[in-house]
Amino acid sequence: MITTTAGALAEAVRDGVDGLTCAPGDEKDLLRALEEISDPETARRLRAGVRPVDPEPGWAAYLRVLLAG
Repeated sequence: MITTTAGALAEAVRDGVDGLTCAPGDEKDLLRALEEISDPETARRLRAGVRPVDPEPGWAAYLRVLLAG
């Protein structure tokens, strides 16, 4: 994933670990990120850095509502 350093996605993406960030409105920085992510090894490394989704908190809240009736 590529996102800018501003906005909600910037909080979720760890630059160089599970995605890449670039400066908002900076076409050269976006080009850098696109070139970087197009490298197969970089893409593999970033995919390996993605944290698994933890469904437990969402499911626990959902089940509490269902079981409360």
